[in-house]
Amino acid sequence: MFCSNCGNKLEDNVNFCPKCGAKVGSTSGFTASSHSTVTEPSDSGTFTDPRDEKVYKTVKIGKQIWMAENLAFDAGGSTVYENNPTYRKKYGRLYTWSAAKSACPKGWHLPSHEEWRVLIDLAFGGNNAGEKLKAKSGWDKGGDGTDDYGFAALPGGFCYSDDSGDYGFDHVGYLGTWWTSSTFSYVPTYYSMQAEDEYIESCEGNGLRSVRCIKDTFDTFTDPRDGKVYKTVKIGEQIWMAENLAYNAAGSKCYSNDESNGKKYGRLYDWNSAMKACPKGWHLPSYEEWQILVDFAGGEKIAGKKLKAKDGWKKDKEGNGENGTDDFDFFALPGGISHPEKGFVNGGFTSFWWSSTEDDDNKSNAWSRWIGHKSDEAYKFNRDKSSLCSVRYIKD
Repeated sequence: MFCSNCGNKLEDNVNFCPKCGAKVGSTSGFTASSHSTVTEPSDSGTFTDPRDEKVYKTVKIGKQIWMAENLAFDAGGSTVYENNPTYRKKYGRLYTWSAAKSACPKGWHLPSHEEWRVLIDLAFGGNNAGEKLKAKSGWDKGGDGTDDYGFAALPGGFCYSDDSGDYGFDHVGYLGTWWTSSTFSYVPTYYSMQAEDEYIESCEGNGLRSVRCIKDTFDTFTDPRDGKVYKTVKIGEQIWMAENLAYNAAGSKCYSNDESNGKKYGRLYDWNSAMKACPKGWHLPSYEEWQILVDFAGGEKIAGKKLKAKDGWKKDKEGNGENGTDDFDFFALPGGISHPEKGFVNGGFTSFWWSSTEDDDNKSNAWSRWIGHKSDEAYKFNRDKSSLCSVRYIKD
C-alpha cells in the first residue's frame, strides 16, 4: 500500500503517512488506491490580520499552515494591479521582494524556496502540482485547477517595475507568481503558475509579485524571570534558543547602551554573567556543543551563511556583506561586541557567542563562536572573559 499523496510506501493499518502527514484509509476518504484531498474542514480556518482587520482563509497541507489567499496588506513597496480595488479584493496586492520579506503579519513569514518545495512535493511534484494547487475558477484559457488542497492559487499577474512612477502591469488572469524569501546567485526567487500549464516553475527576477504567507512553526520558551518569550528550534538532536538572550542580568549591556539594540539583538554579557544568566532548564553551550551545531550546518567554512538570519546583516562602506540563508531557523543576528579596550564595535556586522569552555592555557579567556557580515564561516574565537558578547542557550 502506498500513500496517494506522496507515494511513500505504507505499513498496514496506518491512519497517517509518516512522510507527509496525509490521512489514509476509509475514515478520511483518502486511500492508497483513490486520490482525494489531504485536507478536511477541520484543516481549514481563518486568521485576522490585526494591522488592518482583514480576515484570511487558512489551510493546513501536510504539516504546513498556509494562508489560502494572497496577502493584501498595504505595505510600503506594494501596489494593487492597475490600482483597481476589484483586483485587490480578488488577488491581493503585489510587492517588491524587499517589501515582501517583512509584509507578513506577526506569527507568519514569507516562505523559503524549500518551504514551497515541500508544498509542491506534497502535490505530486512540479509536473502537475500547479493544476492541483490552482483555484477551481478564475484562470483564463481554461486554465482552472482542481484545488485538491484548498490552496486556491489565483493569477494575480505581476508588475515589471518597482518605480512608483512607472508601473507596468501584465498577465492578470493568466499568470500567478509568488515570492520566496530565498535567492539564487543573489537574485530573488519566486514560483510561477500559468493558465495553460499544469506545472509550477521556479524562477529568478525582480518586479512586484504576489505573496502567500506561511505560519511560523517555532516552539517557544517563556523566561519566568521577566516573562519574555523566546523562539526555540531543534537542530539535529539539540534544542537551541532561536534568539539572543535579552535578560537584564548584572554585567550585561545593550550595544552602545541603546535599548533598541537590546530589543533587536539581545543583550551583551561578560563570560561570568553569561554563565550565571541562564534560566532553569537551559545552559551555556560548551565548545563541543557549538561544534556539533556547526558540523551539522556543514562545517566551519559554510555554517555561518546557513545560520545567519535572512535579514538584518549590514553591508560595509565598500558594499561587502550579505545576509544568510538561515537553513535551520537559527536566526543569527549581528549583535556586535564590547572590547575591554575599544568599547562597542561591529554592531550590525559581526557577532560573538560565548561558550562555557575556558581556555586551558589562559583561564582569563574562554572560547566563543564568531560569524561575520562578509563571511560564510562560523569559526571558534578565543576571547578575554571581560569582553561583552551575545548569548545563546541550549536546552539541558
